[in-house]
Amino acid sequence: MKLSNIKVIQKKMNTKQIEIDNRTSISYLFDVVGKLERNQRQMNETQRQMNETQRQMNERLKRLEQNQVLVLNGKN
Repeated sequence: MKLSNIKVIQKKMNTKQIEIDNRTSISYLFDVVGKLERNQRQMNETQRQMNETQRQMNERLKRLEQNQVLVLNGKN
């Protein structure tokens, strides 16, 4: 086999390897993006739950403060 033929075959093999590597990279990136999107949704849900808990705590605190004012004013 001639050296030029070997070089052509090597170039074709290298091109195929690059195509495979690119497909693998793209697949990997889609996996990473999918995981990031899931993590973002989980973080958003956690934030929503924390906001709801904070709102409930604020309501309870407000009621406690109102009760304290009533007790201090002797209107219990």
